[in-house]
Amino acid sequence: MQILKDEIMSGIIDAAEREFLNCGYSGMSMRQIASELNISVSNIYNYFKNKDEIFAEIVKPAVTFIDSIIEQAASKEYEEFDNPGYIEWHIQFISMIYKLIKTYKNQLILLFTRSAGSVYAGYKENIAKRYSDVQSCSSGKDGEAMVSDFFMYNFTVFYLNFLESLVSHEINDDDLKRYLVEMTIYSHGGFMALADGNETLFDKIVSSIGVE
Repeated sequence: MQILKDEIMSGIIDAAEREFLNCGYSGMSMRQIASELNISVSNIYNYFKNKDEIFAEIVKPAVTFIDSIIEQAASKEYEEFDNPGYIEWHIQFISMIYKLIKTYKNQLILLFTRSAGSVYAGYKENIAKRYSDVQSCSSGKDGEAMVSDFFMYNFTVFYLNFLESLVSHEINDDDLKRYLVEMTIYSHGGFMALADGNETLFDKIVSSIGVE
Protein backbone atom coordinates (compact mmCIF):
# COMPACT_ATOMS: atom_id res chain seq x y z
CA MET A 1 0.00 0.00 0.00
CA GLN A 2 1.54 3.32 -1.13
CA ILE A 3 0.44 5.30 1.94
CA LEU A 4 2.10 2.79 4.24
CA LYS A 5 5.30 2.86 2.15
CA ASP A 6 5.36 6.66 2.29
CA GLU A 7 4.88 6.56 6.06
CA ILE A 8 7.76 4.11 6.48
CA MET A 9 10.05 6.20 4.27
CA SER A 10 9.12 9.37 6.15
CA GLY A 11 9.71 7.59 9.44
CA ILE A 12 13.16 6.44 8.32
CA ILE A 13 14.10 10.00 7.32
CA ASP A 14 12.85 11.50 10.59
CA ALA A 15 14.58 8.88 12.74
CA ALA A 16 17.80 9.15 10.72
CA GLU A 17 17.84 12.94 11.08
CA ARG A 18 17.61 12.62 14.86
CA GLU A 19 20.36 10.01 14.86
CA PHE A 20 22.63 12.08 12.60
CA LEU A 21 22.11 15.13 14.81
CA ASN A 22 22.90 13.17 17.96
CA CYS A 23 25.78 11.03 16.73
CA GLY A 24 26.99 12.49 13.44
CA TYR A 25 27.17 10.64 10.15
CA SER A 26 29.75 8.08 11.30
CA GLY A 27 27.88 7.30 14.52
CA MET A 28 24.48 6.90 12.91
CA SER A 29 23.11 3.42 13.51
CA MET A 30 20.77 1.67 11.06
CA ARG A 31 19.89 -0.77 13.83
CA GLN A 32 18.78 2.04 16.11
CA ILE A 33 16.52 3.41 13.37
CA ALA A 34 15.09 -0.04 12.68
CA SER A 35 14.46 -0.59 16.39
CA GLU A 36 12.79 2.80 16.79
CA LEU A 37 10.46 2.12 13.84
CA ASN A 38 9.96 -1.55 14.72
CA ILE A 39 11.10 -2.68 11.28
CA SER A 40 14.02 -4.80 10.10
CA VAL A 41 17.34 -3.28 9.01
CA SER A 42 16.87 -4.96 5.64
CA ASN A 43 13.59 -3.09 5.24
CA ILE A 44 15.47 0.22 5.41
CA TYR A 45 17.56 -0.90 2.44
CA ASN A 46 14.36 -1.30 0.44
CA TYR A 47 14.14 2.50 0.53
CA PHE A 48 17.76 3.66 0.66
CA LYS A 49 20.93 2.06 -0.65
CA ASN A 50 23.13 3.32 2.19
CA LYS A 51 23.63 6.00 4.83
CA ASP A 52 24.90 8.48 2.25
CA GLU A 53 21.63 8.29 0.36
CA ILE A 54 19.63 8.92 3.54
CA PHE A 55 21.88 11.82 4.55
CA ALA A 56 21.64 13.35 1.07
CA GLU A 57 17.84 13.08 1.13
CA ILE A 58 17.68 14.90 4.47
CA VAL A 59 19.94 17.81 3.51
CA LYS A 60 18.80 18.13 -0.11
CA PRO A 61 16.32 21.01 0.48
CA ALA A 62 18.99 23.09 2.25
CA VAL A 63 21.59 22.32 -0.42
CA THR A 64 19.16 23.35 -3.17
CA PHE A 65 18.34 26.59 -1.34
CA ILE A 66 22.02 27.43 -0.85
CA ASP A 67 22.65 26.80 -4.55
CA SER A 68 19.90 29.29 -5.41
CA ILE A 69 21.48 31.93 -3.13
CA ILE A 70 24.84 31.51 -4.86
CA GLU A 71 23.21 31.75 -8.29
CA GLN A 72 21.47 35.00 -7.36
CA ALA A 73 24.63 36.44 -5.84
CA ALA A 74 26.47 35.67 -9.08
CA SER A 75 24.08 37.93 -11.00
CA LYS A 76 24.78 41.01 -8.87
CA GLU A 77 27.46 43.58 -9.58
CA TYR A 78 29.21 45.56 -6.84
CA GLU A 79 27.77 48.97 -5.95
CA GLU A 80 28.16 51.38 -3.04
CA PHE A 81 26.41 49.99 0.03
CA ASP A 82 24.15 53.03 0.48
CA ASN A 83 22.94 52.87 -3.12
CA PRO A 84 19.13 52.39 -2.81
CA GLY A 85 19.09 49.53 -5.31
CA TYR A 86 21.98 47.81 -3.59
CA ILE A 87 20.27 48.18 -0.20
CA GLU A 88 17.25 46.39 -1.65
CA TRP A 89 19.53 43.58 -2.85
CA HIS A 90 21.01 43.24 0.62
CA ILE A 91 17.56 43.10 2.17
CA GLN A 92 16.77 40.32 -0.30
CA PHE A 93 20.05 38.54 0.45
CA ILE A 94 19.66 38.77 4.22
CA SER A 95 16.06 37.59 3.90
CA MET A 96 17.27 34.52 2.01
CA ILE A 97 19.85 33.75 4.70
CA TYR A 98 17.22 34.35 7.38
CA LYS A 99 14.84 31.95 5.64
CA LEU A 100 17.64 29.41 5.23
CA ILE A 101 18.33 29.44 8.98
CA LYS A 102 14.68 29.46 10.05
CA THR A 103 13.63 26.71 7.64
CA TYR A 104 16.68 24.45 7.48
CA LYS A 105 18.41 24.84 10.84
CA ASN A 106 18.83 21.10 11.44
CA GLN A 107 20.02 20.48 7.90
CA LEU A 108 22.64 23.22 8.24
CA ILE A 109 23.87 21.71 11.49
CA LEU A 110 24.21 18.37 9.70
CA LEU A 111 26.06 19.89 6.74
CA PHE A 112 28.37 22.07 8.83
CA THR A 113 29.10 19.86 11.84
CA ARG A 114 27.86 16.28 11.34
CA SER A 115 28.85 15.38 7.79
CA ALA A 116 32.35 13.90 8.35
CA GLY A 117 32.56 10.57 6.54
CA SER A 118 29.67 11.35 4.18
CA VAL A 119 29.62 12.59 0.59
CA TYR A 120 29.07 16.04 2.11
CA ALA A 121 32.26 16.00 4.16
CA GLY A 122 33.97 19.37 3.63
CA TYR A 123 30.73 20.93 2.39
CA LYS A 124 31.35 24.24 4.14
CA GLU A 125 34.78 24.61 2.53
CA ASN A 126 33.36 23.68 -0.88
CA ILE A 127 30.64 26.31 -0.55
CA ALA A 128 33.24 28.87 0.54
CA LYS A 129 35.23 28.15 -2.63
CA ARG A 130 32.18 28.38 -4.87
CA TYR A 131 30.87 31.59 -3.32
CA SER A 132 34.27 33.26 -3.22
CA ASP A 133 34.78 32.35 -6.89
CA VAL A 134 31.50 34.07 -7.70
CA GLN A 135 32.43 37.18 -5.74
CA SER A 136 35.97 37.34 -7.10
CA CYS A 137 34.46 37.76 -10.56
CA SER A 138 32.95 41.07 -9.38
CA SER A 139 34.96 44.21 -10.01
CA GLY A 140 35.10 47.77 -8.80
CA LYS A 141 34.37 50.91 -10.76
CA ASP A 142 37.73 50.78 -12.54
CA GLY A 143 37.08 47.23 -13.71
CA GLU A 144 39.80 45.77 -11.51
CA ALA A 145 39.22 43.00 -8.98
CA MET A 146 38.39 44.55 -5.61
CA VAL A 147 40.08 41.99 -3.36
CA SER A 148 42.32 38.96 -3.75
CA ASP A 149 40.85 35.49 -4.19
CA PHE A 150 42.72 34.44 -1.05
CA PHE A 151 41.04 37.08 1.10
CA MET A 152 37.61 36.48 -0.44
CA TYR A 153 37.81 32.74 0.26
CA ASN A 154 38.87 33.27 3.87
CA PHE A 155 36.22 35.90 4.48
CA THR A 156 33.59 33.54 3.06
CA VAL A 157 34.78 30.84 5.47
CA PHE A 158 34.44 33.43 8.25
CA TYR A 159 30.85 34.16 7.14
CA LEU A 160 29.98 30.46 7.03
CA ASN A 161 31.47 29.96 10.51
CA PHE A 162 29.23 32.82 11.60
CA LEU A 163 26.21 31.00 10.15
CA GLU A 164 27.31 27.81 11.87
CA SER A 165 27.36 29.66 15.18
CA LEU A 166 23.88 31.06 14.55
CA VAL A 167 22.34 27.64 13.92
CA SER A 168 24.25 26.08 16.82
CA HIS A 169 22.68 28.42 19.39
CA GLU A 170 19.14 29.26 20.44
CA ILE A 171 18.68 32.83 19.23
CA ASN A 172 15.45 34.78 19.29
CA ASP A 173 14.07 36.19 16.07
CA ASP A 174 14.92 39.85 16.71
CA ASP A 175 18.52 39.06 17.61
CA LEU A 176 18.89 36.77 14.60
CA LYS A 177 17.86 39.59 12.25
CA ARG A 178 20.15 42.06 14.02
CA TYR A 179 23.16 39.74 13.82
CA LEU A 180 22.61 39.16 10.11
CA VAL A 181 22.43 42.89 9.43
CA GLU A 182 25.51 43.53 11.57
CA MET A 183 27.46 40.97 9.55
CA THR A 184 26.33 42.55 6.28
CA ILE A 185 27.31 46.05 7.35
CA TYR A 186 30.62 44.77 8.72
CA SER A 187 31.38 42.95 5.46
CA HIS A 188 31.12 46.24 3.58
CA GLY A 189 32.53 48.77 5.99
CA GLY A 190 34.26 47.04 8.89
CA PHE A 191 33.87 47.85 12.57
CA MET A 192 33.77 51.62 11.96
CA ALA A 193 30.66 51.19 9.81
CA LEU A 194 29.01 49.34 12.71
CA ALA A 195 30.13 51.90 15.29
CA ASP A 196 29.20 54.95 13.20
CA GLY A 197 26.44 53.39 11.17
CA ASN A 198 23.18 54.97 10.09
CA GLU A 199 20.61 53.74 12.63
CA THR A 200 17.75 54.63 10.33
CA LEU A 201 19.23 52.50 7.57
CA PHE A 202 19.99 49.71 10.06
CA ASP A 203 16.41 49.70 11.37
CA LYS A 204 15.02 49.81 7.82
CA ILE A 205 16.95 46.71 6.83
CA VAL A 206 16.08 44.83 10.03
CA SER A 207 12.38 45.62 9.69
CA SER A 208 12.38 44.53 6.04
CA ILE A 209 13.76 41.05 6.68
CA GLY A 210 11.23 38.27 6.34
CA VAL A 211 10.31 34.88 4.95
CA GLU A 212 8.09 34.94 1.91
